[in-house]
Amino acid sequence: MRTVDEMVEEFDHHAPDMAQHLFNVHERMRMECPVHHTNKHGGYWVLTRYRDIARVARDDDTFCSRDGILIPGATRDIPIEVDPPDFYRYRRFLNTLFSPHAIAKTESFMHRLADELIDRFCTEGRADLHKDFALPFPAIVTLRLLGFPTENWEELTTFDVDPSNYNDTHPEGMDNGEVEPHAPIYDMIAKLAAERRRDGRDDVISALVRADIDGEPFTDDELHRMMRILINGGLLTTTDAIGNALHLMSLQPDIRHELQTDESQLDVAVEEFLRLEAPVVGLARTVTRPVEVEGRAMEPGDKVLMVWASANRDEDVFTRAGEFVLGRKSNRHMSFGVGIHRCLGSHLARLEIRVALEHLLRRLPDYTIDEAGIEWPDDVGSVYGKKALPARFAPRPGPTSRTRTHYV
Repeated sequence: MRTVDEMVEEFDHHAPDMAQHLFNVHERMRMECPVHHTNKHGGYWVLTRYRDIARVARDDDTFCSRDGILIPGATRDIPIEVDPPDFYRYRRFLNTLFSPHAIAKTESFMHRLADELIDRFCTEGRADLHKDFALPFPAIVTLRLLGFPTENWEELTTFDVDPSNYNDTHPEGMDNGEVEPHAPIYDMIAKLAAERRRDGRDDVISALVRADIDGEPFTDDELHRMMRILINGGLLTTTDAIGNALHLMSLQPDIRHELQTDESQLDVAVEEFLRLEAPVVGLARTVTRPVEVEGRAMEPGDKVLMVWASANRDEDVFTRAGEFVLGRKSNRHMSFGVGIHRCLGSHLARLEIRVALEHLLRRLPDYTIDEAGIEWPDDVGSVYGKKALPARFAPRPGPTSRTRTHYV
């Protein structure tokens, strides 16, 4: 096992031993080498301080997204890997589909779904809170919102959705009109798009196929690339945010007790959970012209990794930065990014996390997670969470046949 010093010196955000030392490595880098260059993955710069990351994320002319937001790899997803002015063509339309008003319509479904998922294991006195709750909850919500069937959610989502693990097979990007096959959920996009063109519904894919932007409909390739980022975002990040929060409350029962006593604090608690353990660790940009960041010279073509998770613990910005502070007065965390590419689904994610925690705290107030049984991922280069959260609790009565709703 490498030491933290060695992990900084030979920094590789995809290294298998990074998962359990992530925040210690970030802290050392903020103090000693906040603008750091590593030779891994062809070489790239690593930014770990809040102010440097904010500067780069807001300068889309100097640090572009079109050459990929992952190191290594590029997926050509829309709009996250598109720069202005084309970026605005997509984002303005998508913003209406993920506005607070639009997302609020899904809340009643979320409450029913959370209860049904808990109903399925509450009588057992044990569960894997990742597999049985944190994973299916946002997956089903996302599929339903987008317009996919939810009864076979496991088949549609049982694949490696981490975008750092694949490259686009057509590097020239979306202009070629081709996309690579991945899994059943991607194969279904074309099928559903054709159906919605004939019979539209109140879902995202229907809105996309009916859209007329500047007099032009979206191409099939554009549709696929927009749907892909919406799917990946819905399946990856919110799952880990819920799991991270549940784990932290198991380690610090006083936090859980405060939230059980006063649910009105859940909204601010969600922000603090997101800050302390950001589910999206970092994203990249590519330098377009010579520039200096804190005296370090960067050249066109250089890759720059902005580590949101480190910025969130920057002691120059947050007091008691490494602690969970319920009711933190100023919480300008970067877990949803910064600048024009700030997370499109932030309103959806916040609501999902709050509803999930609200129901689990009510229904299983005494849960504890078995630390020895936690399964850590091999790679936290893009997202941070656990793959298994085995938990115990006092068994609760199950549902009656009249209350079961069969969403899953």
